[in-house]
Amino acid sequence: MGRKSIEKERLILADEQKEWIEKLTILFLRNGIKRVSMDRVVVHLGVSKATFYRFFESRDVLIERVIENYLSKFDGFEKILHDENKDYFQRFIDTFEYFSKPLLGLNNLFLKDLKEYYPKQLEKISDFQNHILKELRIYYRTGIEKKYIIDCNISVLLAMDKAMIWQLTDGSFLQKNQLTIAEAFEQYFRIKFQGLIPRDHGK
Repeated sequence: MGRKSIEKERLILADEQKEWIEKLTILFLRNGIKRVSMDRVVVHLGVSKATFYRFFESRDVLIERVIENYLSKFDGFEKILHDENKDYFQRFIDTFEYFSKPLLGLNNLFLKDLKEYYPKQLEKISDFQNHILKELRIYYRTGIEKKYIIDCNISVLLAMDKAMIWQLTDGSFLQKNQLTIAEAFEQYFRIKFQGLIPRDHGK
């Protein structure tokens, strides 16, 4: 009976730590890293420093867990992008909608702080970005092979996607242009696949 109680306690603590990381991910993404002291961290969680450091021995470990948690929010996008049971273009829309929530929470200040203080953690984001572009390359290549889209230089398409994705990490872009992230993606999709020139132009 004592053993079961210990196992249950460990499970509760593991779940509690996950909740802490989720709360702190939101806190750091919104405010950056430099502005958030460890005093603010423990107040935000409502725990003592002693309790907190039992599970996260340093600020470096905490930031590492925050990055892991943030990137986990993109898990599974590959299945959406490559689901051949769905319309080819709908897959693109669904994938970018899937990206929208975690992207919207990312602040340029957070990325700036990562670059200055935690470059190894920024590399993880960069590596994941490259993974996204790799999967998009496969998506476009399939589209060309099956003649869903015209034969073109895929690298140009990827450059457009990369620019769009990272532009949307800047919340001020949406605010200045009075756009929701859904509206921005919808217009981007329409321009990317349907073009700017009206079909009846010149007729």
